[in-house]
Amino acid sequence: MGAFHLLALEDNEEYQKVLRSMLSKYPGRSRLDVDIISGVTTFEALMASDDRIDIFITDIDLGEGNPSGIELVRRYFPAGSPTKVIYISGHVEFCTSAYQTEHTYFLLKPINQSDFDAALDKALSNLQDSRQLPVAIQHNGTVTMVDPSEVEFVESERRKVRLHSVRGECIETYATLGQMLDMLPECFVQCHKSYLVNMACIVELRPGSVLLRSGREVPVSQRQRTSVRDSFFHYVGLNAR
Repeated sequence: MGAFHLLALEDNEEYQKVLRSMLSKYPGRSRLDVDIISGVTTFEALMASDDRIDIFITDIDLGEGNPSGIELVRRYFPAGSPTKVIYISGHVEFCTSAYQTEHTYFLLKPINQSDFDAALDKALSNLQDSRQLPVAIQHNGTVTMVDPSEVEFVESERRKVRLHSVRGECIETYATLGQMLDMLPECFVQCHKSYLVNMACIVELRPGSVLLRSGREVPVSQRQRTSVRDSFFHYVGLNAR
């Protein structure tokens, strides 16, 4: 899937600058696709758009009249959510309330770089670990546990997705492509509005497609071409030129 999407919600303009600075110095910055926003309304609009959020950094006190960061987490990222939450606050008394929700880290302002790096390291590690697990797929009234390494590509058609295995098998289920991307490990990248591909199965990048080990070809849209190329080169340890 390439980079992980990190969304930071911070209503203080000066602390937004602090977060940008710390993110620029984070050693794993290339693994992150970062958005920093200041308002709850903007956050709720992003959630309504079904935008995938892998890591959510939020201040707890978001200003008078607004829900707190803890309330937003409780509402949008309840227990069991794949999103990894990092709280930041200048008030240590919020710590007890924060622990009533699932989260990865609690950072107390003023934040130092080493603590910030440790929080992101833990969130990324947890994401990586969770995405190595078998994926539960419901189809034909049953639940099948699917090993992601056995999935070559995923195809979407309307409200259904089809998981095509390296052995030529196909499992069909009701889901969106975005939901499947959330469930699968980072070796999967979206290459087209209707396709995800497992980069571990790619043997050749072509101008409008990728060739897989099985000999099958999956389309790559012009919009996704650069993203797929960069993600693949990062995945195999090359520098994109």
